[in-house]
Amino acid sequence: MTSIIFYDTETTDKLINFAQIIQCGSILTNELFTPLDQQDVSCGPLPWIIPKAGAMLTNKKTNLLKSNTSHFKMMCDIHYKWREWTLEQPGIFVTYNGHAFDEELIRRQFYWNLLDIYLTNTNDNGRLDLFIMFQNLVAFFPDALNIPLFEDGPSISMKLEDFAKVNGVQTENAHDAIADCHFMISLIEKINSKYPEWVTYILKTATKTGLKQAINCKTFLCLGEYFKREIFRYPVVCCGADASRPNEIVFFDLSYDPDEIFDLEYSEILKMLKTNGKNEPLKKYKINKSIPICPFEMIEDKNILMLTQNFCYKEQSLLRKIKNFLKR
Repeated sequence: MTSIIFYDTETTDKLINFAQIIQCGSILTNELFTPLDQQDVSCGPLPWIIPKAGAMLTNKKTNLLKSNTSHFKMMCDIHYKWREWTLEQPGIFVTYNGHAFDEELIRRQFYWNLLDIYLTNTNDNGRLDLFIMFQNLVAFFPDALNIPLFEDGPSISMKLEDFAKVNGVQTENAHDAIADCHFMISLIEKINSKYPEWVTYILKTATKTGLKQAINCKTFLCLGEYFKREIFRYPVVCCGADASRPNEIVFFDLSYDPDEIFDLEYSEILKMLKTNGKNEPLKKYKINKSIPICPFEMIEDKNILMLTQNFCYKEQSLLRKIKNFLKR
């Protein structure tokens, strides 16, 4: 059994290098997403922090500007509660855009207060960013949720509040940390009712061990990426990792002809990996963070990639050559 902890933060700034957490909401659930416990803690800004008007107008936490609760006490309370929730069994810490913001802030501010910064991904704990995984969901399971549009479309919005709103979740308290946790739980419950195997799969990828197992599938992986309000779909296979960077893995896009890159010089390969663009055949990801993938055999619409299955099988047969090529 695994504990699942949904959490969200509200801050004094939208820029991560200048932000301080002033509210953190966490909800502990079981694997059926039934809430078991919750924590809602807050504090006032530190003396050297200048809250930005835009951030405070968004989260409506101006009352906390006069709070007598110290930042140290709030961070200690968060750390204590999370350790308590994961003491008897490991936990999966679920955020929305947490890898880029909330998770990084939590780690930095645990560090400020001399607390263990790796609580969320050590001792068999894992972390999952739903913003990243929803990119795969929207790409390959478009009927799992109603997909919000940006300014009436055709571009889409990936904001948590927008997803909640178009899927019948009350959003009056949006940008409150606890309310945002409830949004995540409501959405994942809706997905789980229609595609439980997808939910099980993404939870498995929350740890490095689980992700390494998950990328080994019978056929190939479906990678979905969100860029400039559009979704891009790729059939990929994992080619391996750089021994000097064990947390980095490389995927090869099967829509490309591998023969076109076999004869490239090392400098050209390196440039391709550094670019890591949406139109490059090699895509680099970190296995200690969420990756928007799922197995091809899991998706129902096999034509969504606009590639024939036989073509992809043929390309996958060249995987051994690709692996040998990457060892260069």
